[in-house]
Amino acid sequence: MIAFLLAGVFAASNPANPFRGDETAVVRPVDDGRALCNPDMGWVMHYYDNGAKYGTTITPGDSLDWYPGCNVVYLRLPWSWIEPEEGKYNWNAIDTPAQRWIERGGQVAFRVTVSETMKDATPAWVAKAGAKIIRWNWKEGPNPDGKFWECVPDDPIFLEKYGNFLKALAARYDGRRELAFVDIGSFGMWGEGHTYFSSRLSFEKTLEAVKAHMDLWRRCLPKTYLVISDDVAMDNECKTDAPAMKYARKLGIGFRDDSIMCNYPPESWFHAGWAQEFAKETPVVIETGHYNLLDDGRRWTEELFVKSAIDNRASYMSIHGWPEKFLKLNRRAIERINRILGYRLELRRVEYPEAVRLGEPVTIVSDWSNVGVAPCYRGATLCWTLLDAKGEVVWTVTDEKSNARALPPRVEGPDKTVRFSSTCHFGLTDTIPVINDGVLVRAKKELPGAFDDLKVPTLRPGTYTLAVSFGTPQGTPEIALPLAGGAGRRYPVGRITVED
Repeated sequence: MIAFLLAGVFAASNPANPFRGDETAVVRPVDDGRALCNPDMGWVMHYYDNGAKYGTTITPGDSLDWYPGCNVVYLRLPWSWIEPEEGKYNWNAIDTPAQRWIERGGQVAFRVTVSETMKDATPAWVAKAGAKIIRWNWKEGPNPDGKFWECVPDDPIFLEKYGNFLKALAARYDGRRELAFVDIGSFGMWGEGHTYFSSRLSFEKTLEAVKAHMDLWRRCLPKTYLVISDDVAMDNECKTDAPAMKYARKLGIGFRDDSIMCNYPPESWFHAGWAQEFAKETPVVIETGHYNLLDDGRRWTEELFVKSAIDNRASYMSIHGWPEKFLKLNRRAIERINRILGYRLELRRVEYPEAVRLGEPVTIVSDWSNVGVAPCYRGATLCWTLLDAKGEVVWTVTDEKSNARALPPRVEGPDKTVRFSSTCHFGLTDTIPVINDGVLVRAKKELPGAFDDLKVPTLRPGTYTLAVSFGTPQGTPEIALPLAGGAGRRYPVGRITVED
């Protein structure tokens, strides 16, 4: 693998490194095309969805690691499943499927709904406690004898009971690193925020209730990335920024669109403008309609599928169908989307001295481009690591001035390349200050032989593999890069000699 990477290396003059023949290595790596599983992005498998549904085809040991880029399991389930009796919780409905993904390094996302085309999406005990309800029939709207029911969304008893549920939910899940995002699903049919098939609330009533729900969720889950459906805005014209969307951004709540390609072109989606505004700061979640209902050759095409990710600046894309069939029939589109989904950090060029002197400063220059449609929201620090012949870490240097968040996404026009100049010191010199019997000793000659016994981490002269990574300021890799040969998300770019 190293030989492959070094194919792009050549020598050049470098006056800043005069002690070793002025030799500088230049490497131009190539994106290897792989699907990346990274924080704040990926494919989302709908496990529970209007019932058990798509999860019924998944065997207990299957977490879709065979699906390129799938790292999140999504659970859309009614409140009554989790709290069938007041104060008694069925958390295993979430935890069981979640653990399959978590065990292999994935994450979980979920939505708890209160209105479904099923009996008692909201637990019956809430109505018995005195919460006001609206009965309705599917597509007909409110009807005193309606088959289905939901609570009046701003009813005080309903909000009190749901608020108690959210407090219990938060105590168990808020701020957990295994949690990718949580939908605010406590309003509208299927939690999507629309009521035109059910209770048919007015715009004014909807806006008032939605704000109250967003406040409640944000107050109860302050550490969790929350998202809300575009449909709460009740506006398909998208001529102006909707008040509900402005309020969501004010609270740091993100955006999802639940109806991609449900309609025929050119109305395949309505709110790309809103998505682009949210995408400046938070990951966008895109959910297509149910694939088995849309695959008619007109609403669903490869080009529309790919375009939906681009136009909406998608960080998360849904697997909204039977996963094996979905992958089989959309593999080429999925491969194309994986090249632009979320952020994708490409190393275009790296220049470094082929030989360095132990403990002396050197500069590594690297050019990077984000070819995805979204930023690397949480940011990451550039790190250079020396590996021995066994691939073990022998020295690590982080460039604390660098940040992957500074790489703008490529959406339109030419690539935008950002250059990082990283000043590095490989190894410790013998002038490291030490304390001996309370006396500051600054050089080995002042205390002959002392450094032979000190357990100070240092670096032996030799030739090592130079590897690159993005991660924590302490050097822990977190971001997968589209480079060959990486182990532990450290990717080799060449060889470097350390001299005494």
